[in-house]
Amino acid sequence: MIKLKIYIIICLGIYSCEGKNNEVSNLTDIHENVVVLNDSTLEKSTNFRMEGIDFKFICKNGDFEIRENQPDIRRPQRLEQTLEIKYGKEVKKIELPNKNKQSYLKNGDTIYILDIPIDHFEIFKYKSQNYFELSGGGGCSSCNEYVSIYNFQGQLVYKNYYNKDSTIEYYSNPNFTNIVLKNHRKKLKKIMIE
Repeated sequence: MIKLKIYIIICLGIYSCEGKNNEVSNLTDIHENVVVLNDSTLEKSTNFRMEGIDFKFICKNGDFEIRENQPDIRRPQRLEQTLEIKYGKEVKKIELPNKNKQSYLKNGDTIYILDIPIDHFEIFKYKSQNYFELSGGGGCSSCNEYVSIYNFQGQLVYKNYYNKDSTIEYYSNPNFTNIVLKNHRKKLKKIMIE
């Protein structure tokens, strides 16, 4: 239980701004809420508002002792993740990677952790429109990786899912191919999620 309390304290300082001229002046109402579900699991909610859009990212993390011979021994282990955006009265749930993989604990129990935890949330401007990018990876050089870009109405613009066997890439419009090139867009805010 002591380990979990220490983790909660570390978990609260997750926001980082990139560069003094890139801070978003209209990003408001940032709050974080951590709920301890049991001795080894907590749920963290990160909420913020920008240009009348409410963002709510919820992740359930575990702090389990994984057997050392497991391919993924990251801590904390991401068990679930959801992102909702609300504009006006409409709430939209954003599709996030939700594939699980089995891990074995030192005590012999089994848990299922997310293959790709989202750990970066970036807001940027491209051709005078605001977008957000979600990205994450499996934590090793050959693990799966994921990047998606949405407009502020929650519509998918770009998605790339990469693993060592194949890559799935999607563009909603061929004119958006430059949106993934970071030098074609102005970063407004980057949020690290743990």
